[in-house]
Amino acid sequence: MFKRNLLIITLLFSVLISDTLYSKEIEQSSNIELDYELNNLSDTSVLRMLHDSIWYYFDRNLNKVSEIIPIYKHYVNVIGSDNSKLDYYMILGAYYNYININDSAIFFMERAINIMNNKDSSITGKRDNIYHLPSIYNNIALIYDDIGMYESAVEFQLKSINTIKKIIARDTTNQDINSLLVTDYVELAMMYSNFNDTLKAKKYFLNGIYLSKNYSDEFLEAYAALNYGIFLSDIEEYDLALENINYSQDYYKKKKNIYNNIVINLNIAKILAKQNNLDKAISIVDSIYTITNDYGYDALKLSTLEILFYFYYEKPNIEEAIRYADKYIELANFQNQHSRIVKIYTTLSKIYNSKRYYKKAFSYLLKSKSISDSINDVDHRANAKILEAKYNLIQRNTENEVLIRENKIKDEYIKKGHKTRRIIISLLIISIIFGFILLHSFRRIKKINFKLKESNKSLEQKTIELAQYNSALENVFGIFTHDLKGPISTADMFFRLLEEDDNNISEEKKSEYIKQIGKSMKVTFSMLENLLYWSKHRMDSKTDISSFCIHSLINNILENINLTLFTKGIQFNNNIDETIFIKSDENYLRIVLRNIISNAVKFTHNNGVISINYSLIDNKHQIAITDNGIGMTKEQSSNLFKTKSPTSNIGTNNERGTGIGLLISLELIRSLGGRINIESEINKGSTFVIILPT
Repeated sequence: MFKRNLLIITLLFSVLISDTLYSKEIEQSSNIELDYELNNLSDTSVLRMLHDSIWYYFDRNLNKVSEIIPIYKHYVNVIGSDNSKLDYYMILGAYYNYININDSAIFFMERAINIMNNKDSSITGKRDNIYHLPSIYNNIALIYDDIGMYESAVEFQLKSINTIKKIIARDTTNQDINSLLVTDYVELAMMYSNFNDTLKAKKYFLNGIYLSKNYSDEFLEAYAALNYGIFLSDIEEYDLALENINYSQDYYKKKKNIYNNIVINLNIAKILAKQNNLDKAISIVDSIYTITNDYGYDALKLSTLEILFYFYYEKPNIEEAIRYADKYIELANFQNQHSRIVKIYTTLSKIYNSKRYYKKAFSYLLKSKSISDSINDVDHRANAKILEAKYNLIQRNTENEVLIRENKIKDEYIKKGHKTRRIIISLLIISIIFGFILLHSFRRIKKINFKLKESNKSLEQKTIELAQYNSALENVFGIFTHDLKGPISTADMFFRLLEEDDNNISEEKKSEYIKQIGKSMKVTFSMLENLLYWSKHRMDSKTDISSFCIHSLINNILENINLTLFTKGIQFNNNIDETIFIKSDENYLRIVLRNIISNAVKFTHNNGVISINYSLIDNKHQIAITDNGIGMTKEQSSNLFKTKSPTSNIGTNNERGTGIGLLISLELIRSLGGRINIESEINKGSTFVIILPT
C-alpha cells in the first residue's frame, strides 16, 4: 500500500521535472556540509536544496532522508522564520507517518497548524502560503486513514474541504487551491471506500473527476481517474476500472512519468490476478522489478517484491515465494521498515506450517511477535514524548494563569491599602482616640497574614506530596504495563495456534496449550492484584509487614518469566532454603525481585546462568541475584539510580523495557528501611544485593 499523502504533496509542489536532471541536482545538494560558506551559498539557497532533497529521497532512500533532516533542522534554526519552521514540521509529519510512528506525525502536523493559526505569525494571511492549512488538514486525515481511524480521517478531510471552499470564495484565481480541492474530493472518496460506503465513495470520486475536467487540467484528470480505477477494481467492476486506469496511463506515458507508470502497471497486475490471470500479472510485475532496480525507486521496489511474494504464494509456487520474501525482508530491514515485515513473517510461518516444518514455522511466528512488541515500545516512547510536551505546554499556561491571578490580587490589595491609609489619616485628624483602635486592627491583620502564610506553606507541602505520589504512580503503571506484555503475549500466541484450521495439533498438545493460557491469565491477574495493592499502600504510605517464605516468593515470580527463560535457554538456580522466612512487606519485595530478575534475564546471553542466594550478615537479610550476562562499567553501575529520566538499554535478544523498574525498586526498598548494592564487571555479569533489616 503506497503512502498517498506523498502523492498529494508531490502534486501541490508541482514536482514535474524529468527524473534524470532532477536526480543530478539532488545528489549534489544531499552532500552539503554544515560549513555552507565553503560553497558560497546563502542560507535560503541551501535550505531550498535540502528541502528538495528530502522529498526526492522519500521514495528512493529513506535512510538518506533521516541523514538530511538534522542538517535541514540546523538551517531552519539559522533562518528562524515562521515559514521555514512550518515547512520543517510538515516534513517531520510526513517522515514519521512514512515510518509508521503516527502519533509523532500527528503531533508535528498540529504544531504546523498552531503556526498557521497564530495571529502574530509572519505567515498568517500571505497569499503564497494560503494553501498550507488545508494541506495540513489533508495530511492529518491521511495519517488517520493509514492507521484505520476512518471517522477522524473523514473529519479532518472535511475540514480541509471547507477551508478550501472559504478560500475559493475570496480568491477564485488560485490554481493551487483549485487543484487541492480536486485531490481532497478524491481522498475523501477513498476514505469512504474504507468505510465500505460505496455510494458516498462514488459520489466524491465523480465530484473530483467533474472538477478536474471543469478546470481543464489533464494532470488532475489522470490522478482522479487512476484512483477511481483502483476503487472500482476493489469492488470487482474490472472493465470500468481498466477503462479509467488506461486513461490515466495514456497521460503518464505522454508525460514520460516513469514513477506513476510503474504504479499504474502494478494496479493492472493486481486486477489481472483478481481475474485469475496470475501468469500475465507475474510477468508484468517481474518487468517492473527490473525498472525499480534501474531507477532506484526503493519504496516501489519494496512494494513490487511484496506483490511478487503473494502472487507466487497464490500460484502456488512456494519456492519462488520464499525467494522473494527473503529479498523483501533484506530491503525492508535496510530501509528500517520493520513494521512491514510482520505480515511477511506471519505468512512464512503459515507456509512452513503447511509443509510441516514446525520448528521453522514457530521461529517465524516468534520473529513476527518480537517485531510487533518492539514497534509497540517505540510507539509507547513516542507517545510519552508527545504527552510530556503537551503536559509542559499545559503547565506553562497554568503557571501564567496563576501569575495573572496573583497580580490581580496584589493590585486589589494595593488599592485596599491606599483606601485604608486615607481612612487612617482621616481618623487621626478627627480624633487621637481612635489610634488605639487602629493599632489593634493592624495587629489583627498581622496575625491573619501570618496564618495565611502558614496555610500557604501547608498547601505547598501537600502539593509537593501529591506530585510525588502521581510521579510514583505513573512509574509503577509503566512497569506493570511492560510486565503484562509477557503473559498476555504468551496467551495470544497459543490462542493463534489453536485458531489455525490446518494446524494438525493433537488433543494432548491442545490441552497443554490451554494449560499454558490458564497460567498466563493467572499471572496476569496476580500482577494486576499487586498493582492495586501497591497503589493503595502508596496513598497512605503504610507497609504491610508479615512473615513469608522467600523461596516460595521467588518461585512465584519465575512463573511470569518461565517462557522467556525457556526461549533463551537460561538456567535459573534458586539456592535459598525453603525453611528461611523473613519479616517484611511481601508485595513490595515481590515487585523489587521481579524487576531485578527480569533485568538479569534481559542482559544474560542465551544458555546463561542466573543464581539467587541468601545470607544473614550483621543481623541483616541479604538476597543476592547474580547473572553471567553483559555486565556494566563502574560508571554505569554508580549512576544507575541517580537519573530522574531513566533510559532502557536493549537486551541480548533485542528486548526492550521502560527503564524505570530499578528506580521504583530502590524507592520501595528504602521505604522498607533497606538498600540495594551493585557489583558488576563488563562481559562477566552483575550481582544485585538487596539488604533488609531483620
